[in-house]
Amino acid sequence: MWQTRRLSFSQVKKELGIRYSTMRRLLEREIDEDALGFVKQEQEVFLGIDEHSFRHQDMVYTVTDVRKRKMLGILRDDGIATLKVFLNKIPRDKVREVCIDMKEPLRKVSEEVFPKAEVVSIVSM
Repeated sequence: MWQTRRLSFSQVKKELGIRYSTMRRLLEREIDEDALGFVKQEQEVFLGIDEHSFRHQDMVYTVTDVRKRKMLGILRDDGIATLKVFLNKIPRDKVREVCIDMKEPLRKVSEEVFPKAEVVSIVSM
């Protein structure tokens, strides 16, 4: 899985001969939605929430600290309920800003979970 830090799934498949389904299964084992320990030590957190897909299907949300360039979580799906459960594990008082795309459900859940944070919408290119 360390190869996926610098290469796409397609490139890893070509280089190592590993099937997509195997890579996905390995990645899912690495997902730890409770891996938020470092956030508790931070004074402020600037979240980024985005959707990603595996092979243009099976959408998932990723949550990052955009200032620290640190992945906080890769969620198992793109459900708003799943996202809300994950976001509720982050201390509300530490989140200063949430950067999202222009989807209304993302704005609503961000404002609900982090009422004091500034929610910034970006236009995807």
